[in-house]
Amino acid sequence: MTGPIAATGGPSYLDWLTADTAQGQDAGTAPDSSVRGLDESTAPLLPGNNSSGGSVTVVAGAHGGSGATITTLLIAMVAASESSAMVVALDGTPVGGDLTTRAPAEHCHPSWWQQWLTGDHDPAADPAALPASGWTVLGRDRTLGEAASPLADAMSALKAQDRSVVVDAGASVGSPWFGSAAGLADHIIVTIDDRPGAANASRPVLSTLRRLLGSEEMGRTVHLVVTSQRPGVDHVTGPLADALSGRVAGVHHVPYDSEIAAGVGIDPALLSPRSFTIAHQIHTRTSTRREATTP
Repeated sequence: MTGPIAATGGPSYLDWLTADTAQGQDAGTAPDSSVRGLDESTAPLLPGNNSSGGSVTVVAGAHGGSGATITTLLIAMVAASESSAMVVALDGTPVGGDLTTRAPAEHCHPSWWQQWLTGDHDPAADPAALPASGWTVLGRDRTLGEAASPLADAMSALKAQDRSVVVDAGASVGSPWFGSAAGLADHIIVTIDDRPGAANASRPVLSTLRRLLGSEEMGRTVHLVVTSQRPGVDHVTGPLADALSGRVAGVHHVPYDSEIAAGVGIDPALLSPRSFTIAHQIHTRTSTRREATTP
């Protein structure tokens, strides 16, 4: 791919996503939210939000192992380098994920976000104890159930401090846990991998998001990220971008990176420059806040 991917205009295997248009809703979006395959260095970029304060991005996997954690970390790294806002990557998985395992140790905060939110008699957990700049990772205490883990409260508290938040929500779309996070999100990223059939795996997830957000809002705030976790040709991004043109805000491709594929803690110095390039392109599309709407 060498540029914007245009809509085919014909029927596709993802035509199920257009059902709302029969109600008179316009499935098209403004030119700056047209679907693009971003596996190239020549794609035009939108200006990021470099002012004080930040946005909330929720990253959710269409299925387990789809790259949501790595996508969260890549966006956090790039966002911290391109914005004056301090960036927090938050483990927002229902049962506790591997965000702190995959992140560089020096960027992991010593407290869980539940402790940070409550103070919990730990000086490191004081809400004011987060770094003033750069990026940090707040993990989740797996011993605490969902009722004792108010994810939306943590997100709101961080945003109130003018921090940019990137939430690794895992494969939780459709659950009340995800709903509380999505309600605060400026942008939602859905990750899938490029295995055969992965596009179909995204179908129920996108259907759920369409019911939750409506078609028009999906076209502004939902992005798909296809991750290649093994060497080879990507056969997923192009068809998805063609099928979803104007129906989601973007379709992006993170190419194979041996440092990511190792499945252990990542060393940013060993990541492929292309991984950072794609993360930059995704960040420029998701760094603006969603405007509040009034009835």
